[in-house]
Amino acid sequence: MALATPPPRTVSRFEAKLLRILRAVLRQSPVESALPLVLERSPAPACLSRAAIELVGDHLAKGCVLYLARAGGWRRERFLRGGQPRDGRLWERTPPEELGLKFSGHSLEFLVWLTAARPNDAQPPWQPPEAELTPADRLLLFLAYDALHETEVGPALRARPAFNRHGLCRLAYPEDFAAQAATAPPPEFARWGCRRSGCWRRSRRRPTPPAGPTWPGSCSKLRRSC
Repeated sequence: MALATPPPRTVSRFEAKLLRILRAVLRQSPVESALPLVLERSPAPACLSRAAIELVGDHLAKGCVLYLARAGGWRRERFLRGGQPRDGRLWERTPPEELGLKFSGHSLEFLVWLTAARPNDAQPPWQPPEAELTPADRLLLFLAYDALHETEVGPALRARPAFNRHGLCRLAYPEDFAAQAATAPPPEFARWGCRRSGCWRRSRRRPTPPAGPTWPGSCSKLRRSC
């Protein structure tokens, strides 16, 4: 007996725009197709629908797994785990529970802000408390900067503390932050929980982040649903 196909989720126009931007950030669609949406102002709703929250979580879970695999996680390499050498791919040499990424509400607030305002707008404000950002939140910010840093959005992102204090952004693109190096605070690496030091090895230009989503992927603690 064939299983019934679940009905398609229905989202608002704003939510559809947010999902298109997220797909571009995750490299699941061309950045060029989403750039006009980032540069366009759209009034943000008071909250997002449950369908949109679920789709954001699904995109993050699958998109982060795909990114980590492509960025070097597929390679068979040797790293220290618990003081002992371990061989294999990223998900083979590290227990799945240690690869899990938990996105906080700040990830969703960032996506809402990126969809609603132009990044150089003063309003609505977006400046998350740095101590509250999880490694998963920081990974999303890195992927957003990685996708947009060469566009006209890049300078506006670099001006914000969440990016100019972002250790992975500074490590991957030091030339982008050279003008700020003399006056900006040093980048923050400790928040990544850098016990997996081997993960800082670069793959092409981009380093593999030191944490990943649970295989095959999970996303939790996204808020603002109504």
